[in-house]
Amino acid sequence: MGNYYTENEFDELVDSLAGAVKNFNLVVFVGAGISLSQGYPNWNGYIEKLIHFWQFNIQHVAGGKIEVSNKLLSQFDEILRSKNGPKRKIDLLHTLLHDILGEDFDDVKLNFEKYFFKEVVPDYLENSVLVELIKLDPIFITSNYDFEIEKHLKRIKQKDAFKTINNLHEFTNWSSRLISGDVLHLHGTTEGEGHYFVNSSLDYSRQYLKETQEFQKLRTWFEMKQPIVLFLGSSMEEEEILSLLPATSKNFAMMKTERNESPEFRNLYNQTYQNNNRTTIFWYGDDYDDLPKEVEKMVSSVQRKLEVAKSSEDWAILHSISTDKEIYQKILEKYSEDEHYLSDIFKTDDIDLQKKILKITLRSQILLKKISNISSFWNMVSKNFKNIDTEQLKIIVEIFKNKKLNIYCQDLFEVYEQLLNSDNISNEDINEIRKHLAQNQSLVNTSFSGDSDLMGYWLSEQFQQEISRHRNIFYGDQSLKINFRNEMITPIIESVKDEGIYLYWSFDEIISMDGLIKIIYNSLLDEKLLFEDTFILENFPEPLLETRLFQRVLVNIDNEKKLPNPIVNKLIAKIDFTDTIFGTELNEFARNHKTEIGEDALEVYENAIESGPASIVHPRSFIDSSQILKENEESILEILLGGQDESFSQREDFYSEKTNKETSNYLLNVLKKNDVVSQKIEKIIIDKGSLLYPKFDRLFLKILTDDYNSDLKEKALNIFLEKFNSDSFSWEEKLFFQELISKKEFEHKAFEKLFQVEVNKLSYNYVYTNKERPELIERDDFINTELGRYLDILILINKKDKSKRGVIKEIVAKVNFNQFREFTLGALTTVDNSIDLEKVTINTFQGYSFSISGFKQGDLDKFKLVGQELLKKGYVNNVNQNNLFFLALSKINPSDEGMEINWNNINFSWMLSLIFQSEFEFEYEEKWLREIMLHDKEGDFGRDILYYLEEDSTVLSKGEKVLRVFEENISDYKGKVNIHSLPDSLKEQKNSEKKDLLIKLFFLLIENSKIEKSYFGSRTLLSIMQQLPLESKKRLAGHANLSTVLSPLEIDELKRAID
Repeated sequence: MGNYYTENEFDELVDSLAGAVKNFNLVVFVGAGISLSQGYPNWNGYIEKLIHFWQFNIQHVAGGKIEVSNKLLSQFDEILRSKNGPKRKIDLLHTLLHDILGEDFDDVKLNFEKYFFKEVVPDYLENSVLVELIKLDPIFITSNYDFEIEKHLKRIKQKDAFKTINNLHEFTNWSSRLISGDVLHLHGTTEGEGHYFVNSSLDYSRQYLKETQEFQKLRTWFEMKQPIVLFLGSSMEEEEILSLLPATSKNFAMMKTERNESPEFRNLYNQTYQNNNRTTIFWYGDDYDDLPKEVEKMVSSVQRKLEVAKSSEDWAILHSISTDKEIYQKILEKYSEDEHYLSDIFKTDDIDLQKKILKITLRSQILLKKISNISSFWNMVSKNFKNIDTEQLKIIVEIFKNKKLNIYCQDLFEVYEQLLNSDNISNEDINEIRKHLAQNQSLVNTSFSGDSDLMGYWLSEQFQQEISRHRNIFYGDQSLKINFRNEMITPIIESVKDEGIYLYWSFDEIISMDGLIKIIYNSLLDEKLLFEDTFILENFPEPLLETRLFQRVLVNIDNEKKLPNPIVNKLIAKIDFTDTIFGTELNEFARNHKTEIGEDALEVYENAIESGPASIVHPRSFIDSSQILKENEESILEILLGGQDESFSQREDFYSEKTNKETSNYLLNVLKKNDVVSQKIEKIIIDKGSLLYPKFDRLFLKILTDDYNSDLKEKALNIFLEKFNSDSFSWEEKLFFQELISKKEFEHKAFEKLFQVEVNKLSYNYVYTNKERPELIERDDFINTELGRYLDILILINKKDKSKRGVIKEIVAKVNFNQFREFTLGALTTVDNSIDLEKVTINTFQGYSFSISGFKQGDLDKFKLVGQELLKKGYVNNVNQNNLFFLALSKINPSDEGMEINWNNINFSWMLSLIFQSEFEFEYEEKWLREIMLHDKEGDFGRDILYYLEEDSTVLSKGEKVLRVFEENISDYKGKVNIHSLPDSLKEQKNSEKKDLLIKLFFLLIENSKIEKSYFGSRTLLSIMQQLPLESKKRLAGHANLSTVLSPLEIDELKRAID
């Protein structure tokens, strides 16, 4: 091979093609020369085969209606030997055939082409030139009649990732446009209408000279699209095709030179095509064998320029049937951890490639560990099951016996069915497979439930796996065909014999709670429960009759549809009729078979446990109206005060209990009425009320704050003041003081008692647990203790009544428990007074944040050290986060040497919110942005940016700043960002500038491979693409980093969606 092009010419070709690929604007014209390498004929060869086909098949096609003479056969020879061109020879042939066949000719006109281009296998299955060209995702236009382009596309892509356009008529009908992956056959195919198949002079004249409307539509498309066209395998002699090229386009033709041609002649030839057809001739060599190597070199250079991902290159290698099997296996194993990629590999529709993939997969120990739950793998196995050899079959059987399988996969089930019907698999192996599958509780809701033997194993296995109350089997009322084997009986008996639910609950409750029993019962009713392949009632296993469960099942069956006498007699012999808690169903059975049972029949059988609303406890009052009316005052007091030391009584039954609170509520409702009952209770309170306090403190405190008569309120107040215990502080007392504060009754006598509480006698222990108290007070911890309840009331008074602040501060200062004292002192700060403490702690800050959101002038500096301590320890919560982040942004530099921050335990989303939504420029906000970003490993930072850029409250300038910081530091960002919400954000964002920021962020993420891979990634990116302008769509669909989030097939889908 000589060197017939310069480095600059090669670079120009590569640069132009790369630009066209990036712009989805590349058309590859494939001529007959490309198909020659696979054994397809040239024009003359095609004519020869065509004429000979008709010469020796005319009588068969005519159905014996004509007599074939030697003279007739000679006419075919004369056409072939004539000096006419190929197209004219076809005219002559068609005339001859029409004379012979008449009107039938149009129906059989393409018989040879249908046979030769669809059924005849070429010399070589793979065309190395097409293999390379497909990598560029071009639009293919061809004058060839064969389907080799489609065959090669089918090998590497899914059906909907490319489209065959059989002729110009279809092109016109299908919106007159072409996109990447389309294959336009200019001269028709056997799949299109025969009228548009172009091979004769008449056909050429019709398409290009007479009925030119459709060809003109294609020319219009070229004018609008302005594609770059690359010609291969074409002589460049068909002017009608060259006429498609717009005057402003730039095109290339890879052509073979003759060794005896001078450089001057090649230059003249090139210059002519450049001037006349805007096409540069690229002389690839002087031998046809040079073309595949030069095309591979060209395509590789284009892909390098476009920075095509290695996974895409590997994809092409894995879809070439000529790839060495050792290389193939090594590359495929490289993607063993990428289930999505592997899944797509198994989706090829090419039969030859399927066989290769299966063979390599089933011999790889690495891949065998990963494929069992990939549905496309099982689809491929199902399609190729008949071609699987003995060793491969053994491997598949082992997968079924040992691997975790997706039982909902229909392809897996289809393979299972083929295994059942295979003569090469033993019954032992089949039953081992069944035992393995039977471990899946949900098997009953899949296609596998149609195998009665499998369902037998399944029932046995499910009985053994869990006790009834832990099973979660849902199945409708349909019955299943189930076949028990003798080996299953003993394990079932062992599982059910001591199960309490089967012994004591009602049968209706059993079948509603336990799906297994319901399945058995329905199958028995429909005569689908088998034992060793025959209906079980014809030979019921004796050991099962010994169990209470199956006795109850059969009794219920008999009650519904009557059992055969032999099984009834056996059942009667096994049932213990003296057991009165057998179950209520035995009553009907005993009545129906009283004669057979004899004296043992009792007809008083019950369920040991009746169902009910378990675990629901209803609070009740100690007393009711009838008792109040009936009893005297002393008796009523005795009822109310009974169990003086109990907060609630013992339950009368499982579902209720009597409580002080519910009794108080009842009495309060009584007092609102004006009847004998209310008068009696009012008198008891006035006369004997002091005896009822503090057991019914709620009663008295509600009287004081609600609308009751003055005498009653006065008596209640006197009792409260007299009985108030300064050593305790109840929930009811807290609610009472909250009510007074809300009504601003600060001069109420009760406040004198409140301030007399012995604060250090109040408990600060947890009420319901012994857990260790954290260093930083939690608000719920604080208010759910006796001391915290009391201090919480003081904090509330401090905010509402300035006159009480002095005494409150004195009380709080006496609190011995440091954490509560510090918290409360911080919480006593109000908007009209700054914090004034000698010692400020993290709990002081917590209390401060509990009372105030924000800072008074001068308070920020006082809290700086505390803020640093909280960040170091990771003590950030809903109470302090707003103030702490404000403090950090204003006073704390996260980049300072020695500054420690517990990055793992702090959620900084709220800090980002402060930044995004504040017009104010915090002193350290940019440094915090950078540090938060660099310490984020989970993608939270990027996801938060997406969220806040959608919000109306986000300040645009802050969005721009955050994005700038992100862009400046993204190379060091460790997170992968979930963009699932981005399509909705783009759709809902009405502010065009913020929308532009979202798009900018999206491309920033994809250009730096920072998008999290997800199951719905393809759908998300398709939704995003729909909302992008055309140039951005192209930028996305052609991006080299798409392979980090999408599989090759998903990328193809994205590319097809550009237009």
